[in-house]
Amino acid sequence: MRTFSIARGLNCLNFSQVCDGLADCKDCSDEDGTLCTAFRCLYGACVSPNALCNHIPDCLDGSDEMAEKDVKNAWKVCRLEDPSKSLVVENYVGGTTFQSTAFVPDKTVVHLSCRNGYALIGEEKNICDQDQCRYPLSRCVPQCKHVGNLSHTRQCTLNGRPIDCDQSVMPMGTLMSVTCSSGYEKTGGDGLQFCDETGSWVVSKKLPNCGPICGIW
Repeated sequence: MRTFSIARGLNCLNFSQVCDGLADCKDCSDEDGTLCTAFRCLYGACVSPNALCNHIPDCLDGSDEMAEKDVKNAWKVCRLEDPSKSLVVENYVGGTTFQSTAFVPDKTVVHLSCRNGYALIGEEKNICDQDQCRYPLSRCVPQCKHVGNLSHTRQCTLNGRPIDCDQSVMPMGTLMSVTCSSGYEKTGGDGLQFCDETGSWVVSKKLPNCGPICGIW
């Protein structure tokens, strides 16, 4: 049995799961377009080049039964564009996962989510309406992992509004002010850091050193 090794992991897939239009690997490496040496259906799966225009629909959407150059013109489709490569687009009916650069057939309702470490900005559901999405396509933005320790007290804001600093992940653009907790002595002033567009904390003002005050806990 031919198998496909998942990138950066030890698990293997049956080769029949490669380029079938369903993302089985978390990084979608099994749906990489460079792996498809045959005809690629609109929703991402590959079929034999012998299946092209043989009057038998092998693609679930029938896109193998028209000349490849006429696919986009003959079908009303919406093109997915996801620069972050973290947007997960699933057919609301059936659960098919589309590639981030795939064409979504007309009238298809999709459910949108993001991979771990990213937050969805926009609608969770959308529909392809002829050749464009009914609503602006949602996007995924990086999130920063929760940071901190008992010696620090934190206050967080996003777009000028207070937010909970104890979330497991924080949205991009979060500003975090850091001072010392009660029972700790501060060396230096309060610190400031923010969550940047890569999902990393960037210190704009050095964080304070906080040492326990003897006899106080």
